[in-house]
Amino acid sequence: MFPTTATKLTELNSEQVLALQKSLFLAGYHLTVDGILGPETKQIFAQFKKDAKLTRPSEMGQTTLDALVEAIAENLRTPTDTTKSPAKVDLQLIKKWEGMRLNAYLCPAGVWTIGYGCTYLANGRRVIKGDRLNSKAEAEQLLVQVFSRDFLPKLQAIPHWQEMSAGQQTALASFAWNLGAHFYGNGDFNSITRALKNKDWVGVPRALRLYNRAAGKVNQGLINRREDEVRSWNAR
Repeated sequence: MFPTTATKLTELNSEQVLALQKSLFLAGYHLTVDGILGPETKQIFAQFKKDAKLTRPSEMGQTTLDALVEAIAENLRTPTDTTKSPAKVDLQLIKKWEGMRLNAYLCPAGVWTIGYGCTYLANGRRVIKGDRLNSKAEAEQLLVQVFSRDFLPKLQAIPHWQEMSAGQQTALASFAWNLGAHFYGNGDFNSITRALKNKDWVGVPRALRLYNRAAGKVNQGLINRREDEVRSWNAR
């Protein structure tokens, strides 16, 4: 299905693009699976290659395929049973700041969202206008499913994650849910990446507070959310 020699994404046919999207999804990346090579797929593929420490962000090849297979295996090794790993991370902070809506709505960034801030459904499809959940219980189940599948594996890959207290893990879970599962190691998050990598527990609250802007402007809601995360982090 995939080419094993160096091939540009733009040279893939629709079946290959669809297979690539499915593979990225299985590896834990949020994206629309539709067989169309749009800006989202290109961006997610580039992020995957960056996470895998590979060059040439718009090119496929054997090395990329090997890394993709490894990423899928790693993601699938992470338990998604809601009685296991998700219960170890308190999601109450996420629920508090996201609120809960049964009907799909446009978030401030203009993205269709549902439940507790979910932009994807359990089957991997993007939330669209008209989507509806049946109950609060369904919204909570979706939160746990999406978190355990798409966020927890990324958080567990952060250095010293297993050494963190429950409060510290809760703080990072809320931060990731708000700003993206791939924040660690991303060039836009150098401050918090450095603090976590160096196990600078005292410096983490200072780093958290830096991320308080929306559309380039300081946002009071984000200031308040970061302070809640700082309190959780410091509670140990």
